[in-house]
Amino acid sequence: MKNIYITEGDPTGISYEILDKAMDFLKKKSKKFRFIFVSSQSKIQSEFSKKSKACKTKIDLEKHLNDKTSNFISYKNTILTKKEEDKIILGKPSIYSGRVAYASLLTAIALQKNYGGDIITLPLSKEWVIKSGINDFKGHTEVFASEYSKKTVMLMYGKNLRVIPLTTHIPLNIVSSELQKLNIAPIVDAIQNSKLLQTPRIAFCGLNPHAG
Repeated sequence: MKNIYITEGDPTGISYEILDKAMDFLKKKSKKFRFIFVSSQSKIQSEFSKKSKACKTKIDLEKHLNDKTSNFISYKNTILTKKEEDKIILGKPSIYSGRVAYASLLTAIALQKNYGGDIITLPLSKEWVIKSGINDFKGHTEVFASEYSKKTVMLMYGKNLRVIPLTTHIPLNIVSSELQKLNIAPIVDAIQNSKLLQTPRIAFCGLNPHAG
């Protein structure tokens, strides 16, 4: 059974609503995949938590990973004090929600490296991750590239349209200069090797949204 790690994202935002609305879909897929929700706070809960086996240590996690009946696992990596957790309030992002969002991402990556599988990231606030002290944070894509020491390509996937941005998470006024330094080879490799992009028809969009 393949492990799928789901990061918490920003607990004060829409992440938990997305997770709850995805539960019916996750249940259908749970015969083939084991879902591990990685969170770094315990104040805000979800339907996933109610239906999953909770654990706080890697020893407990390994027990559940070896149990074929454990299809839903909540792995808690609490990094805040009780006083700090009380400041996690739905709809009010803060340095504390930014801190746990980033911690959840790094924890999911560490677990994936140890136990294998794939990662699904729930949305976070780049602004509050940066304000929490991660000054060089740009986004999920760049963290994955750094942690796995690999070139990464972002793909936005829809039923009829797939979009690969040639630049990610940079100010619009430097996009043109960054495109001049772009190494196209990793993008070509990604398209050729992706199971999601079989016999694609490729179009290049202009920088100007009214380019035609």
